[in-house]
Amino acid sequence: MPIMQRHLRIASNKPRNIKYHNQKLILSMFRKKESLSIAEIANRINLSKTTVTKVVNEFEAKGMVLATGKGNSTDVGGKKPEIFAFNAAWSYVIVLTINPNTMAGAVMDMKCNFIGQRTANCAPNTPYQVVIQDMADMIQGMVKDLGLNIDTLHPIVIGCEGIIDADNGIIHYTIHHSWGQNLPLKEDLARVLGTPATIYVDNLLRLAGYVDMLTSETVYNSQVVLTTTYSAGGSILENQQLVHGINGFVGEFGHMIVEPHSDIRCDCGGYGCFGVLVSPNTVLAQAQKQCARYPQSVLYPKIREGALKITDIFEASNQDDPFACSLMDQVIHYFAIVIHNIVLLRDPEKIFIQGFYTGAGDYFLLNLRKKVNSLPFYKMERDLPIEYSVISGFNPYLAGAAYYAVDLLLDINSIYD
Repeated sequence: MPIMQRHLRIASNKPRNIKYHNQKLILSMFRKKESLSIAEIANRINLSKTTVTKVVNEFEAKGMVLATGKGNSTDVGGKKPEIFAFNAAWSYVIVLTINPNTMAGAVMDMKCNFIGQRTANCAPNTPYQVVIQDMADMIQGMVKDLGLNIDTLHPIVIGCEGIIDADNGIIHYTIHHSWGQNLPLKEDLARVLGTPATIYVDNLLRLAGYVDMLTSETVYNSQVVLTTTYSAGGSILENQQLVHGINGFVGEFGHMIVEPHSDIRCDCGGYGCFGVLVSPNTVLAQAQKQCARYPQSVLYPKIREGALKITDIFEASNQDDPFACSLMDQVIHYFAIVIHNIVLLRDPEKIFIQGFYTGAGDYFLLNLRKKVNSLPFYKMERDLPIEYSVISGFNPYLAGAAYYAVDLLLDINSIYD
């Protein structure tokens, strides 16, 4: 849960808890704004200027915020206010993600800017113990390159594919890697690293959804992120917290069966799963199979040349090419089924689309909205908002893990003492 929203709830009346509440609330404002004055903070959260000044001065003494100069005076004149900003270099976090072929790691500052990065191969047949050692080597290598102390860099957040017990850092089951089941990744990595740093493990598609929760201008009590990249999945966010479920299945939207009689097999062993049916390979295969019926399509020459890409279908659908539109209509149908089921289960305020379909343009998004809101039970006063993710331009896994890591760090009471 973002710090600001978490601490807008009623806090204990104990002075120490009130102090933590005020400190975290004020710091959360600095994370959202480039700069703030004492008066702006006090007016926004209904605290006295004296209280806000004391908290900001403590932050400044610890290096958590910086004085950045003078702001503009009020309309009636008067002394120009001192302006403060969050110090992104106050501390750093380590994040690492594993997808079916690649391991990526980064050291990031408090505003989730990259300070150091590394990548390594992580093919599906790479043994689990080798991956653990490679993770440790990557983390230690980045820390050494930057001249940092690993014992002060926590939490370390790891995102990987599969069914994850986030509370205990255990991978129950992987889809793409042949590692077996019930793997204590958190415990194993801590042992190899030999550090007291806190380690968190979660599904990387869930972590990717965390970015939208923190960067959205509007705060939603309930939202869903549908992610389609190398796989399909996402996250459910309620009261600004990731929902995991008892066994970590929440967010595995890619394995919802949307075509029961399909002969297209998913990596999970099932048939007709959402993720495999909307994957670029499947859509391109359907284009190849159906192209003879559309010789006038702008896609036809590229199909014959073996040069068709999913982006070509996106572009052609936005130009009202009948063939491209028919291919996208099938994808939209599958998305609508998944969203319909999610709504009946969780009734979110908003749906975000994340991954390569954020490049599909208006045809996909407008027709998906129309399809979803025309389904039974949607005859409400307002349509369900469906938007593209705001983070399509950069690595959602590392970014999501970093935002999560910073949020965890800034929720530790001891850093405010």
